[in-house]
Amino acid sequence: MKIFFNLLFFLSVLTVQGNSQKAGFDKAAFYSAMAANSLEAINTQLQIIKSLSIIEREAYEGALLMKKSRACNQSERKAEPF
Repeated sequence: MKIFFNLLFFLSVLTVQGNSQKAGFDKAAFYSAMAANSLEAINTQLQIIKSLSIIEREAYEGALLMKKSRACNQSERKAEPF
C-alpha cells in the first residue's frame, strides 16, 4: 500500500513538471520583468504569456498590464494598455 502511494505521488510530480515545461513559461523571467521598469521586458513577457494556455494566464497578463501602465511616464498613456 505504501509503495502504491509513493508511486502515485511520484507520477503526479512528474505530470506537474511536464505540464509546466510544456507551457514554455519561465517564472524567473516573469518576475525579473516585474522587478524591472523596462517596457521592452514587460512587452516580451506579455507576448509569451498571451500565447500560453495555462490556467493562470489571465492573472499573469493582468499583473504585467498593471506594471506596464505604472512604467509609462505620461499620465494619458497610462490607460493605453487597458
